[in-house]
This record gives sequence, C-alpha cells and structure tokens, in this order.
Amino acid sequence: CSSDLPNSPYAASKAASLLFSRFAFQNYQLPIVMLIPFMVYGPRQNRAMLISQAITSALAGEDFEMTMGEQVREINYVSDIVEGIIRAAVASDIVGEMINLCSGERLTVNEIVTKIMDLMGNPVPVKKGALPYREVEIMKHFGDNAKAKKLLDYQVKTPVEVGLRKTIEYFRANYKNEPGR
Repeated sequence: CSSDLPNSPYAASKAASLLFSRFAFQNYQLPIVMLIPFMVYGPRQNRAMLISQAITSALAGEDFEMTMGEQVREINYVSDIVEGIIRAAVASDIVGEMINLCSGERLTVNEIVTKIMDLMGNPVPVKKGALPYREVEIMKHFGDNAKAKKLLDYQVKTPVEVGLRKTIEYFRANYKNEPGR
C-alpha cells in the first residue's frame, strides 16, 4: 500500500486512529490489536460505494459513469473480513500488532466494474472517462497479507467472482426495499 502521507480528512483520521492506538498500547499497555481491512464489499453495502453503485445502476437501467478506472484496488468479501476479526479476537500473543486483513489480489477499478457488468449480463453501458479522478485520488491501494497468514492463519477464501455474485444476488432481491431507493 502507499506510504505517502494522508491526502484527505478521512485518510488522516484513519492514520490518526492507528497512531493513537499504537500510543495507547506502548504507553498504557492497553491490549490493542490494530486491524486494517481493505475495501470491504457485500450485501447491504452503502450504495455510494463503487461495487454497490455499479450494481444498482445496472438494476436501474442507468448508464454507469466512472473514471477511466486505472486505479488499482483489492476487494474483500465481508464474510472473509469478519473471519479475520474473529480470528484476531481469539488469537494469543498478537497484542500491539498492526495486521492487514486483505487478499493481496490486485484489480483495476475498470476490471472490477467489467466483472460486475459481465456477471449481470452487461445490462447498461459503462461510460469510462465520464467522471474525472478525484483531486485526492489514490491510484494504488492494496495490502500485504503475510502477517495475517502468519499470526492468524488467515487468508481470504471467497473468490472475487463468488463474492460479486452473492452481492449482485442480494441487491437484485432487495433492490426496491433497500434504503436510498
């Protein structure tokens, strides 16, 4: 992942919480473990997020407008992240550790959207380049899961296509009943 300084208030607040947690562990011996989940998706995800936004645009029959999609991300199905949290909660000898919960699998935003649309039968046009990159766009954001494997015997089990399929099925079944519609 990027070693640059935070470039938004959200990123700064995440970095500050990790620094404060490390401070509390080192100075007050609080039993803290810092878990860093990477781009979590699945049923009930906020509709403003990339994956749910692409799915709901397709369900609504609306063209999906996006950037050129060159950003590199990794996506992790929610049940895999929950398993990592549970493993950390019951693990011994990990107090003070900072552990990424991630797959390490890298995809571009364009590849993610293409997979979603392919799984849905390509119901709407994808308009790449219709949106500009955000001013504070992070072009590469992914993690290293080696520490999670070593300390928690953890690795993501849900293949991207399976997780996307489950998420699509959820939104298809609940599209009209979900908040925001």
